[in-house]
Amino acid sequence: SCRQLPSLPLIFNSKSLTNLKLVFCDTDFFQNLPNSLNLPALTTLHLEGVSFSNELFSNCLNLKNLILIDFSIEGLDVFSIFSPQLVNLTISSHLMRKCKFVLDAPNLSSFQLHGFPNLELSADNLPSLETVELNIRRPLGYENMELIAVALINVLQ
Repeated sequence: SCRQLPSLPLIFNSKSLTNLKLVFCDTDFFQNLPNSLNLPALTTLHLEGVSFSNELFSNCLNLKNLILIDFSIEGLDVFSIFSPQLVNLTISSHLMRKCKFVLDAPNLSSFQLHGFPNLELSADNLPSLETVELNIRRPLGYENMELIAVALINVLQ
């Protein structure tokens, strides 16, 4: 069974950690992470079942691979990722609350978006983008096809 994350300051403040995967399996509850991770050597971050703020990635200056699955950004009207070294980004979620997503990643070459991301994408600085994969799915029991079409258009604008 999943439990509340114990205090792990060594993990969130490691100068040498390069790969971090945090998966929380309780779908009725999102694990809160610290406001920011002080992980200067981190190159790969995989987060699943977590809630976080815009500042989480601000001290991860070498981040190249970011995977966000079933996450919560409650309380944010704008979700931003500024990551100069980011090469691969995968987002898989069913966000029912609309949110503006600002992506600034000049080295991003691969972007995957899965699920029902109710995001209004703003991505003006993606000169290296080579591959985009969209796999949009209607949430179970969700019948408003017009809203689904609007969500998809918002991502593609």
